[in-house]
Amino acid sequence: MSSKKLAEHGLEGVAGMDREHAVEMQIVRSLQKTLLAGDREAASELINELEDFTNAHFLAEQLLMRLHAYPAFEAHQQEHDQLIDQLTSLRQGIENDNDDPAVAVEALEQWLMTHIHTSDEDLAKFLKQADSDDESEQIASEARSRSRTD
Repeated sequence: MSSKKLAEHGLEGVAGMDREHAVEMQIVRSLQKTLLAGDREAASELINELEDFTNAHFLAEQLLMRLHAYPAFEAHQQEHDQLIDQLTSLRQGIENDNDDPAVAVEALEQWLMTHIHTSDEDLAKFLKQADSDDESEQIASEARSRSRTD
């Protein structure tokens, strides 16, 4: 894939990540409301939805990081693994009627917001910078081509 195509893919990926983050937060907030209402069956279904959506989101994000040779890939992936572990613990807490799962969901929301506003923002900046670098290289290449024909 050309560097221009990679950059375009990266920027599309940033917009997609933003949309997916909004959906994740919506599911988390629905889960909070459901737990506060005491509906553990509906909460279990929302956990399934959140796990499925989050796994798909993480796969897409990790693919973007690999495609663009993101230098912080391993650390970012470790954070994803931590969230998956939190979701597993939350599921077990809901299924086993342990503790107050609403507290765990609040911690999950805080973790997710922190991840989005730190690690994911760093990734977005990296992808945007890659696009900017590719545009600069393209302009320079076009200028060199014009100067050869003049």
